[in-house]
Amino acid sequence: MRKSNPSHVYDLSYSVHPFVSIQGDQEPFSLFQQFHQAITVLTACVNGDTSITLGIAKNSALNLLAKISDTQQRIFFDEERKFRDPFPTKVHSWQIPGIQDAARNFEAVFKAELENQAIFQISPVSIYDTEAMVERASCSLAPEILKLTPPTVRFEIDQAGKCLAFGLYTATGFHVCRAIELAMHEYYRFYSGGSERLKTWGAYLSNLHRLSNEADEEKSPHKSTVVLLEQIKDASRNPIIHPRVNVTQTDALYLFDIGKATISRMVYDLAEKHYSMADGYMNDSFVDHEDDFARSL
Repeated sequence: MRKSNPSHVYDLSYSVHPFVSIQGDQEPFSLFQQFHQAITVLTACVNGDTSITLGIAKNSALNLLAKISDTQQRIFFDEERKFRDPFPTKVHSWQIPGIQDAARNFEAVFKAELENQAIFQISPVSIYDTEAMVERASCSLAPEILKLTPPTVRFEIDQAGKCLAFGLYTATGFHVCRAIELAMHEYYRFYSGGSERLKTWGAYLSNLHRLSNEADEEKSPHKSTVVLLEQIKDASRNPIIHPRVNVTQTDALYLFDIGKATISRMVYDLAEKHYSMADGYMNDSFVDHEDDFARSL
């Protein structure tokens, strides 16, 4: 999947279209600038350096590029690729043969190709910026949380953001739940002291409940965090795996937001104990005291 940039289509059309109607004698400096711009834009397009993907129009683009390049060389440069001296004072129409026909051919083929391309406009979801959701949804986490979040968790949040932006709401739920489970494994691993990956959410929650009831609260997970994980499992995670359940945009948006909040809570719990999910133990404390930000997670 490639991001389409409409400005690249505009640049190409702006550079090529003047040659469609070119006729009569031309002012040399203006023509040289038009040649230079068209060569630059066409070269980028045929080399795949823009968001434009040329299919059947590529051959006609190469033909137009060749005619413009050859004509520019013949009129403005000598055999050593230096500007002619004296520089031309006028360019006659008979000196630029074939460019008009090549430009018209390319424009017609490119227009036909654009009409068959699947280009969609994506409406924003809630207050989320569409481009940010498609490219970096994990950056919607608080910066302090993001830097302590494992890459695997960030990746799943990014995938969830793409799915939410494109209206794939069930897939959004799956990726959010994968992100939560990855974070929950790291959370469980810290408090249990083991590295074994458990088979189900139920197994993780059963062990986390047991650990949260231990006498030493400093070495046990927060009960409120475990309860939140259990609520997500029962209310969201379990239902979405059934084909009879229709996941709406509202459902997906709710799960996306509460999933991020839950992951943030787990990351923050461990950060209070000088531990980063992403990097292990930290030298400095993440927080010095419980502030409003912490209480909001």
